[in-house]
Amino acid sequence: MANNEGFRLGHLRLYKAELLESLNSIEKLQQFREFFDDPKYFTRLLDLYKDDSSKKMALNHFWRRICFNREAMDRMLFMATKENKALFDSIHESISAESLEYYRKMFSEDTKKMDKITMTIESLPICAALKDKGYESITNVVREMIKSKKYDEAACYLMRNLPKMKNLECELSSWYFDFLNACLLDSANRSIPEFIDPDYKIHLDAYNAQCRVLKISQNKSGPQNGLPNIVEELEPEKPESRTQEHYKKYRIKAFSDEKLERLEDAESIELRPYQQELVEAACRGINTIICAPTGSGKTVVAAYIILEHFRAMKAANKPSRVAILVPTIPLVEQQCIMLNRYLRKTFWVDGMSGSEPVDENGRAPNVLASHVTVFTPQIFM
Repeated sequence: MANNEGFRLGHLRLYKAELLESLNSIEKLQQFREFFDDPKYFTRLLDLYKDDSSKKMALNHFWRRICFNREAMDRMLFMATKENKALFDSIHESISAESLEYYRKMFSEDTKKMDKITMTIESLPICAALKDKGYESITNVVREMIKSKKYDEAACYLMRNLPKMKNLECELSSWYFDFLNACLLDSANRSIPEFIDPDYKIHLDAYNAQCRVLKISQNKSGPQNGLPNIVEELEPEKPESRTQEHYKKYRIKAFSDEKLERLEDAESIELRPYQQELVEAACRGINTIICAPTGSGKTVVAAYIILEHFRAMKAANKPSRVAILVPTIPLVEQQCIMLNRYLRKTFWVDGMSGSEPVDENGRAPNVLASHVTVFTPQIFM
């Protein structure tokens, strides 16, 4: 275990319940009198401890006064581990250098960072998202603690044991990225990754991409180009000739095919004179920037240009796709709804944002399955 004092004390605080359990008498509490500046306060604390109904509250007040004091924590550690060798072994259990590097991120810059994490984390959703069998030895204990309403103990147990994982399928540091991914899947925990590391998205995306490549390489029947497994007989010889039909199975449908068939056909587009001027250059294949006031129908103009592009490419017997960037997540859904008015039942429109979790196949198959993809620029990060 690293000897940095702030990190060491933070690690010990994850054993709060076990350390306080060793203070099972007034005599033991009195050995910490010197760490309290106010004698009257300490005397009141002892009185509270003597009453079974307020003993837990007394220990919590005691803990808050001494848990950042190195000498006091060392004394408590000595008392606790003298009677409990298993606790000594757990606290000092070795953590690999690779795993330790990421564990320390949860203590860096703010000595109370881990304390804040354990105070706010919802442990059950994390356990549900940690699907690797290697985590079961931890998640099963956490679930039992939560059943007994030991919420703080459960959070501390989870956070101190994840770095010790050695039997995971991927790297020794996988626990860290699996934990971040688990946090992002639950609204109550979603802010934790950024609190740990403001640049977590860069590292997490790289890790997720690495895991996808690893899974693909382990699948002997799959291709080695980083794309998900596609039925070989449907895979065209030339990558540039891939059409949406080859990737239809990756479409996420909100309705059955039968219900989709019952939808009204796409609305036709009737451009106003000023809109016809806006689309003229773009429809001739010239790169165009269109500036128009709010409410002037820019989405309608975009839909018209998209349709003209699809018609031209179909006439040339070439596959085609359109990507639309929007600045905010709400606009993704808004633009998808608007475009579907003019494209539905003929062209597939999909939307995605960088804040959404990515499965093992990545986003590529969803893009390839769509004619139009609306997304935020964050998708590239």
